[in-house]
Amino acid sequence: MASYNKEQAVDDLGRNLIALSMCLFNLNVAEAMDWVCKYHYEKQAEFLALRKQVPSFGVEVNEALEEYVDLLGNVVRANHCWNFECKRYFGDMGLKVLEDGWVPLFPKVVDMAGQLYKK
Repeated sequence: MASYNKEQAVDDLGRNLIALSMCLFNLNVAEAMDWVCKYHYEKQAEFLALRKQVPSFGVEVNEALEEYVDLLGNVVRANHCWNFECKRYFGDMGLKVLEDGWVPLFPKVVDMAGQLYKK
């Protein structure tokens, strides 16, 4: 989701989940964002539920396994935070975007010959 704005500006949406959802389910951007959010929350709930079902392997293994599973969840959270704290996707607006959830679409980027810029 975070990369959609940047990728739509340079016409590089081939691996973007929003763009793929739009094509697959015949959605507009807002509908695709809603679909991806819902999917994310479903997967988050599934992760948290499965986390509670991890079997016991003894105290020593359980402690290491619990730490490992917690770190798996932290990877997702860290990526989310990075998207807004770095300037890659939102420039200087990252924390404001995180706060209010509003992302103005970047204009399409064209080169000197008027061709859509591809990176």
